[in-house]
Amino acid sequence: DLDSGTFSTVPGLPEEDVLGLTFRDGILYYLTATGLYRSGVNGTQELLARTDEDGAYQNAWFFSLNGTFVLCRSGTFEEDGDIAASSQVLTFTEADGLELVRETNSLSLSQGSCVCYWDGWLYYRELQGADGMETRRMRLSNGNVETVGGWSSEDMFATPDGLLEGSQWITCLPDRTLY
Repeated sequence: DLDSGTFSTVPGLPEEDVLGLTFRDGILYYLTATGLYRSGVNGTQELLARTDEDGAYQNAWFFSLNGTFVLCRSGTFEEDGDIAASSQVLTFTEADGLELVRETNSLSLSQGSCVCYWDGWLYYRELQGADGMETRRMRLSNGNVETVGGWSSEDMFATPDGLLEGSQWITCLPDRTLY
């Protein structure tokens, strides 16, 4: 309660393994290792999508965007005796269920602080061979990808003025506006 500064427990949520929470239209949505759930404040809980059916994939993060959830799953798989990484970006709506936007073995989307959204684009860090990381953006409507720069910091934020990269404490726009 922001007015009184007191905390209360929301019934029905698991005590561990909650990877992310968001509140939308009076309902709490959360992601665990096994699926995307919704919970009323009275503790009723409903599984919206099972996300562990493909074995080695593990959920990393999710967010809500204009009535759609965007989520990431990453994992490692054995391929011709070698271990290969693979990540997926998916969208979820109740009408369409889970839909794959992009799958690749080079996406590095394990931290929510390295992923942000602006104007139809998902910005993220992608491993680029031995040269390190690149900052890229993916069009969520079709999965197309563009490189937008190198990797210069731990966090990034998308704004109308462009992509900001900075420390977790403070970020400064070219006009010296602080975030």
